[in-house]
Amino acid sequence: MGKLPFVRFCVSVWGHWEARFGTTFAVILSLGQYIYLATGDPAKIPGWVKTFPPYLWLAIAGVLLFWSCFAAWRDQDKQREKLQSRLATPDIRIEIAMVSWGSRDKFFATFAALSASNPHGPSTGLSHWKAELELADSTKLIGEIPFSTPEDIRIPLNPDNTMILPKNKEIGRQSSSPIPTGGIVDGWIMSVFRTLPATFNPAGTRIIFSCRDVVTGKDHSKSHSIDRTGEFTLPGVGVIKTGL
Repeated sequence: MGKLPFVRFCVSVWGHWEARFGTTFAVILSLGQYIYLATGDPAKIPGWVKTFPPYLWLAIAGVLLFWSCFAAWRDQDKQREKLQSRLATPDIRIEIAMVSWGSRDKFFATFAALSASNPHGPSTGLSHWKAELELADSTKLIGEIPFSTPEDIRIPLNPDNTMILPKNKEIGRQSSSPIPTGGIVDGWIMSVFRTLPATFNPAGTRIIFSCRDVVTGKDHSKSHSIDRTGEFTLPGVGVIKTGL
């Protein structure tokens, strides 16, 4: 169970040094002055000690305590503004379920299953999808993404298997419509790197997918290592045996 509101308020106020210092300062000085006046020799007590009443220190502590209350409120107000700002803009998150690789038109190509979600914030669509291949030496190559294909893409894997990428599951097509708050879309994305031959070995490379939120214009990205695999799953397709 969480703390009661008043307890949370006291903890927040006490967390500021003004409250701790002011309370300690007032108690020590007020108590010390009271004892000094009550037990000390009046002839030897300095005039300023007699002039300043003990409650003056309590007043100073009250000012510091008031400032701590304001500081505690200010902290909560900043958190509220931060939360409002967060809820006012889409929170796009990209997740990559799988990345496989092969060839397309005699060039090196990657095939990935990924999703884009919008946990909170207003609805938004995604555009400007890009794919970059980061080589082992940190060189980055831009891939060509064949979006809006008129037909399903069929990729022969071996004499017995053909991989089908349904046109209606392209991530670019899927995410072009607004993704509502709490919504998620998934699909596939293919990228062809025409500067690399089909025989390119991607060992030690990473693929980086990025897109742009159409509401804020902010770019979002996610990277994934490319591993040689003999089996993977595509949304709407199922488990595929690559024969690699």
